[in-house]
Amino acid sequence: MKFDEWKIPFHLDIQINEEGLPFMELSQILSNGLENAYDASCRLKEVQLPAEAQIQMRSRGDWLIIRIKNRCREDLHVGKGTIPVTDKTGPEHGFGMQTMVDAAERLGGELICFTQGGYFILDVMARGG
Repeated sequence: MKFDEWKIPFHLDIQINEEGLPFMELSQILSNGLENAYDASCRLKEVQLPAEAQIQMRSRGDWLIIRIKNRCREDLHVGKGTIPVTDKTGPEHGFGMQTMVDAAERLGGELICFTQGGYFILDVMARGG
């Protein structure tokens, strides 16, 4: 796993019913969300700051609840309801967050992200659990 390359602690807590999962949208959300968490963690490690990331997934009735949480820069502030803009450059960047929002909306759900206590938190709630 990529997190191991940088010795970044990574925790998985997955308790879901696999039946009926929306695999395409789930893949879009997880791949983009984890890539963002990985990139942020690597930037922290480069400047000798502690880094960690975790993912929690739960099924609650017809709902799938996903939380991806990682340490972030202390000066980063993202308010609930705000979709952060990437600071990465290049034509291949800047689509991940919107891809996740679109995937959650296709599933009748929503994506919310915010910072709190030195962590960036991405919450997704969508039908399909």
